[in-house]
Amino acid sequence: PNGLLNAGGGGIDNYNSVLTVTDSLFDRNTSMNSGGGLRVFGGGTVSLANVTFSDNEAYIGGGSIFNYDGAVGLVNVTLVGHADPTTSNDGIWSQGPLTLKNTILAGGTGHNCELSSSNITSQGNNLSNDSYCNNYLNQPGDKNFTNPLLGALQDNGGLTQTYSPQAGSPVINKGTNSG
Repeated sequence: PNGLLNAGGGGIDNYNSVLTVTDSLFDRNTSMNSGGGLRVFGGGTVSLANVTFSDNEAYIGGGSIFNYDGAVGLVNVTLVGHADPTTSNDGIWSQGPLTLKNTILAGGTGHNCELSSSNITSQGNNLSNDSYCNNYLNQPGDKNFTNPLLGALQDNGGLTQTYSPQAGSPVINKGTNSG
């Protein structure tokens, strides 16, 4: 996707549906409302695996992902360059259940996490380059306030463009394949 939406979900607006996204790129989507890359509303369920969010923007909340009341699971997801120019609710904004595993949150203009739910579950090996995910990224392998040392968004030999870890990156060989 590479869109602009006035309602919500610049890339995808999931309302009360089951959605699975794999091996995909959400790049430069904008929502004049919430969820620059993805908005989950109305109790939807979303599973994301091997997905990259790059330079998505929302004007109300969730530059990359806005989860109002759904259930969202992230495995091997990278969120870079997210923006929310009117508030500090950047990156992921969630008040519904959210699970993260092997996820990188980096390079936003404000907070990587604006999580208002106690239903946040880290399954480990997540990294945030700021301290706003501290209360949630607290499992083995989780790192807060750590630079992931990622290269530019480009073709690194996969199905979509990705951010490749550079030499010395703390994410190299640190994920888990269990589960």
